[in-house]
Amino acid sequence: PKGGRTLHEIFAATSDLLSRDGVADTSLDAIADRAGLTQAALRHYFPTRHDLLTAFFLSATTWFHDEVESMLESPAAAPGREQLERCVAWHLEYME
Repeated sequence: PKGGRTLHEIFAATSDLLSRDGVADTSLDAIADRAGLTQAALRHYFPTRHDLLTAFFLSATTWFHDEVESMLESPAAAPGREQLERCVAWHLEYME
């Protein structure tokens, strides 16, 4: 979709900075700079820091949900406990 690449860059920059600096110390200025955007361009997508962080965490949560759902519904996955163990292992590996 239109703007998809820019949103990807904004979310990638947000992820990098949140990992490095934490929520309290991640500013819109730093995100815009890391994403290669002007402050005005970033505010076109997200007028406030709250809007950006809400969209970022919602997107991450949706992605995570979709990944786990896909693993649980996979016909190749063993049912029950083995599926859950696979999901937990994937999540821990992802977090590392």
